[in-house]
Amino acid sequence: PADIVGDADPARFAAALAMHPDPQENERLVTALLGMLVGGLVLARSLADESASADVLSQVRRTALEFFA
Repeated sequence: PADIVGDADPARFAAALAMHPDPQENERLVTALLGMLVGGLVLARSLADESASADVLSQVRRTALEFFA
């Protein structure tokens, strides 16, 4: 689909990315989180072995939750 976000609620999205009250620190944290997730996705999708790909995605999710939850 052309609109990948669809009916996403911008306020909910903004709230999910409000990780710190200081705007500069929040930007740093959000950038780190998105970089980790995108990097993990790129790495996982580059693997020919689907099981290894799933394992990488799972580990990236767990690590992101540990660092950013």
